Amino acid sequence: MTQAGFKKSGDIAFWSQYTYQAFSAPPIFNIDRLISLAKARVDAAGDHLWLLQTDPAYMRRHMRQISEFVAVKRAGRSDSCRIIVGELCHDLQLYWFWQSVVVELHEA
Repeated sequence: MTQAGFKKSGDIAFWSQYTYQAFSAPPIFNIDRLISLAKARVDAAGDHLWLLQTDPAYMRRHMRQISEFVAVKRAGRSDSCRIIVGELCHDLQLYWFWQSVVVELHEA
């Protein structure tokens, strides 16, 4: 089915290994590929955190995106502040998670 063209490489979500899973070849264990994917996630999360700390326009844009959540709109002022802080903490935890994945893969 892959040879018949069911999987398009020019698609937006082609980076995901799960998008066309039904039409893909069986997965092959490749530790170098897994390390590369995890490092890319660490780099993306690190860049996001760095921009939040250094670029006020980026921080305002991110806060605006979070404030568009329905839960934030419906919550009171103090609760919406807690939600926003929780989202920022989640960004940091996501970075730590991917960083620990890279460490674990290097030890494998």
